[in-house]
Amino acid sequence: MKTIKKKRNVHTRQAGRSQSLDARARQLRRALAEAAPFALPDGDLALRRLATPVGEVFITERFVQHLIHHHPNEAREEFAHYIIPTFTRPNEIRRQALTVQGKRALNHIYLATYPDKDVVAVAREVRSKGWVAWTFFPERNIDIRRKGKLLFSGGDDSTD
Repeated sequence: MKTIKKKRNVHTRQAGRSQSLDARARQLRRALAEAAPFALPDGDLALRRLATPVGEVFITERFVQHLIHHHPNEAREEFAHYIIPTFTRPNEIRRQALTVQGKRALNHIYLATYPDKDVVAVAREVRSKGWVAWTFFPERNIDIRRKGKLLFSGGDDSTD
């Protein structure tokens, strides 16, 4: 006799509602993707190329998957409308050097303040691709993220 296993549907709760991981990923893709996604040299799918004050950043499918699967209880897709303006019109950009699995890495930390929320977006330098969106999150105390070399200052306290 063959046993059929039911596929478990993983959900998150935010503001009293429940969404599957697939629905959350679709919501992020809708907010972030351009008309025609394109392949990067390593095979990752780029959903969008953004011009930032310090160079290009690619929004990739891997970024969407990171936000959904590595932070399943945070409902970061609820803040998707902040991602593009945080990269393209930040108040500050800082460069931070770090060590990841014994290798030196560089991050650009994009800081933006909005009337209802402060936001941090991180792009990491990836040799085969350039600067790639790495993570994104709302921040209660944005001052704790002001570390590293200041690369850009927009001089404004809020972003539209």
